[in-house]
Amino acid sequence: MSGDLTELAMARKQRDQTDGLALFATTHPEPVTGTSQNAAILRYLQAGYSLTPREALDLFGCFRLGARIADLKAKGYAITSELVTVDGGKRVARYTLDAP
Repeated sequence: MSGDLTELAMARKQRDQTDGLALFATTHPEPVTGTSQNAAILRYLQAGYSLTPREALDLFGCFRLGARIADLKAKGYAITSELVTVDGGKRVARYTLDAP
């Protein structure tokens, strides 16, 4: 999974750089470690990427991104959401980690 995550993150980074998005790193009081979905999602957000429920399902097999975001917020991570329109006109939340 780590290799797959690295390849996906690199592809996303290349796409984001063409969109002019800046990457940032951050630290927080209660670290999340390990190979759980929470840890994988946090690492992804800390790399400067944003995440929708569909992307979370594709990247991490996570069916309940909102619940994972709630877990991370409960640990003190500042995560914001915005509603975005995806293919087909459906509106979903896109989550990003706030810069420190």
